[in-house]
Amino acid sequence: IGSRTNSENHAASRSISLATPSDNFYLSPFQCFCRKHVIELFIATTSDIQEFSQRRKIHVGQVGIRCPWRSSIPQQDRALKYTWYPSAISRLYQSMEKIRMHHFPYCTKVPKSMREDYRAFFLNASKDTTSSASSSSFPVSRRTQAQIQYWIDSAKALGLIDTAYGIRFSSPMETNIKKYA
Repeated sequence: IGSRTNSENHAASRSISLATPSDNFYLSPFQCFCRKHVIELFIATTSDIQEFSQRRKIHVGQVGIRCPWRSSIPQQDRALKYTWYPSAISRLYQSMEKIRMHHFPYCTKVPKSMREDYRAFFLNASKDTTSSASSSSFPVSRRTQAQIQYWIDSAKALGLIDTAYGIRFSSPMETNIKKYA
């Protein structure tokens, strides 16, 4: 991510990217960009719980998604809407959309070149959706449903599971980082 290598980023923040090598086969270039640069998975700690306890119940060990550019900043300096704790794997895509729309374009920690790449991908995605909607035999909503299903399937392949306490890793995160780093 940016000037950080994946292994440095994962080791420093105990996070893992949702991006996988197969993304290019199932997702748009824009979604691939978002999975690689806009969000990362992480495991909630006691300090994360203190930060979010006023809004909703978060549990130690629960998996959240966040802006990777804000993860190393002290809590009091973090922007709003940079972190989400989806209640289920099926909500990962929607949570990414919230970060993508309400945080990433305005995040002052994202390098300027990355924001420019984001805008270029976003504009191309908007054009593709508009032209595809009128010429495709499949409605955009059906394509979107297939992409959301891919998000669910790839999250399970990374070892994520739904529990009564939110999303968790089925095995220790270190195993998953080594497997996909």
